Amino acid sequence: MSKTTQAYKITNMAVRERCENRCANCGVEEHEAVLDVHHIVPRGQGGSNLMSNQTVLCRRCHDAAHGKKMAPTVQSASTGMMDSETFELYRQFWRNILPQMGEMCNVPIQPIYVGEDQCWHVAEADMRLLMGSIEMRV
Repeated sequence: MSKTTQAYKITNMAVRERCENRCANCGVEEHEAVLDVHHIVPRGQGGSNLMSNQTVLCRRCHDAAHGKKMAPTVQSASTGMMDSETFELYRQFWRNILPQMGEMCNVPIQPIYVGEDQCWHVAEADMRLLMGSIEMRV
């Protein structure tokens, strides 16, 4: 085994250990999904192979980081059973209230409405951070 290959394997294992074998974005654990070591600043853009430039991402978050897919999200869609006043409260929750809750907890929450599936999406990792922050306050 070459020194380069051996150094890569050692760094890879150390990065995984530092990240506790979970996705740094959504928190999924190694036994639940395939995890990849990801260069935060791509090597092609001047990023290094140092541990400080590497993290662990599940395959879905890794693909999202490279613009190939959407990262895991918490989703909400109306059932169509609300009256117009209640539906307006639902929309206000997603547009204003949830982002303000995030702001109060220093967790930027950016709900996105995807018209194609008529569903609100919030990054799962952001929701986990918000929930953790709320639990610490209670």
